[in-house]
Amino acid sequence: MNTCVSCLVLALGLASAGSARAQAPTVFRWIDKNGDLHVTDTLAEVPEPYHGMYAAKLRERQEQDAAPAPPPAEATPAPAPAPEPTGPSIIEQEAKRRREWKALVAFWRAELARATDELAQIDQDLGILNQNAVLRETPQVRAQINELEDRQREAKKRLEAARKMLLTDLPARAKKEGVPPGWLL
Repeated sequence: MNTCVSCLVLALGLASAGSARAQAPTVFRWIDKNGDLHVTDTLAEVPEPYHGMYAAKLRERQEQDAAPAPPPAEATPAPAPAPEPTGPSIIEQEAKRRREWKALVAFWRAELARATDELAQIDQDLGILNQNAVLRETPQVRAQINELEDRQREAKKRLEAARKMLLTDLPARAKKEGVPPGWLL
């Protein structure tokens, strides 16, 4: 019977200790030799051997309460939203790239047009100066013809450079960089 009383006291004590966490103050229960139930909220009033058992349970609970509890699942902060892109979008980058290519092609087309116009003007001026065989041999006209021929060679070089850029170099570079052929039109 003494064993049963101890089991009952231990069961009551554990139940009291488990429920005491949610309640305040802590209640201590025990059954004496006569089978009478005793209840108190002061540990000092609990007789041995129950006092040692309750004291150990209280220390264990205090250690558990002192340990940081893991955060509940719902209290876990949600991941931060992805930051807004600070640079231009892919569409904006592609539009900028297209504008750059269009400007490059426009520059070389303008250079070709300038060289073509200049060459046409030089050819016309040379034709006028070379019409008269007598005047063509005078030192002043001869100097003008020499100057125009020098300008003609330079204009032809610029014309050929612009043609090469538009017909060979830019298409090769565009192909290497994956630029659509329509950007060269």
